[in-house]
Amino acid sequence: MTAAAKNQILADAINSDRGGPRNFDPAAPEPSGGRPGVEKPGESFAGARRASPPARQSDAAAPEEVFDALIVGAGLAGLQCARLLARAGRRVLLVDQKRALDESVHTTGIFVRRTLEDFRLPEDCLGPAVRHVTLYSPARRPLELASAHDEFRVGRMGRLYVRLLAECRALGVAWSPETRYLASEDATATSVAKDAGPGERATFGVGEQVSTPGGKEKSSTARGAHSLVRLERGGREFAVRTRFVVGADGARSRVARDLGLDANREWIVGVEDVYTGVRADDVPRFHCFLDPRVAPGYLAWVVSDGEETHVGTGGYAARFDPARALEIFRESLGGLVDLGGARRVERR
Repeated sequence: MTAAAKNQILADAINSDRGGPRNFDPAAPEPSGGRPGVEKPGESFAGARRASPPARQSDAAAPEEVFDALIVGAGLAGLQCARLLARAGRRVLLVDQKRALDESVHTTGIFVRRTLEDFRLPEDCLGPAVRHVTLYSPARRPLELASAHDEFRVGRMGRLYVRLLAECRALGVAWSPETRYLASEDATATSVAKDAGPGERATFGVGEQVSTPGGKEKSSTARGAHSLVRLERGGREFAVRTRFVVGADGARSRVARDLGLDANREWIVGVEDVYTGVRADDVPRFHCFLDPRVAPGYLAWVVSDGEETHVGTGGYAARFDPARALEIFRESLGGLVDLGGARRVERR
């Protein structure tokens, strides 16, 4: 099958049975038409209101609602994907294990110029622009750098996550917090194979096939290929049908594992403290340290934008203890950055 044909299958699968975004509650009592309950605008994904049996591996009684995309993970990648799809009129369900996205932030939020140019981030969720960088060698010899452009801005990440989620929900994205991804299966393969008569061969997804006796081919794209995704919330399992599953669930993605995608085998880890009340530099500044003792394979940093100061270190996971390295790095700063009167407000 050619690339153009595969692209057409994808387009047909998403464009068939289009409709406005809906908020989906699998635990709500079913109305007379048999469709699952729908939230009122502004409400969060509702908790269980009646007992239901756990979803089976191929549950014929699974919810009738079919989403165009189910996105697992509501970090920056998942939120941006949900926002773009919802703007295009797709039905999107966004799930995350967190109760609230502004709890336990796991990213520094130091945005580079390319990101600031490519994505419209809310101005009030960003700190002052940083145009000055001091680069330090392992011997702490400094090199001053300055730019005519806004090279970095530090995001106020909790506020940014909440704002982006609000935009998604205003666009019709269904939001399910405290929800754990369990597994997914191709729900179309079985149903299309059953529908294919003698002498026919069923096709689904992007050119995959289910063989049946004979040589004819039966396509499922007109009716919409989909997957059955099993989720868990509050100890209760339920199933959702979706045309596409998007794994935005981090470096050790369970979605990627289930879909047979490439797995990350080596990555950078780090830790960062966020302070307020630090004596500010003359201008917002990014202090960047190249030091394999505290940041093997990466760097350590102090970013002060006049409002917040971020002190962190990162490196290859197998080569250092991030928390201990941050402690050593902070103690080594001496008179470079005065943290004496500062208040630590967060560790990431």
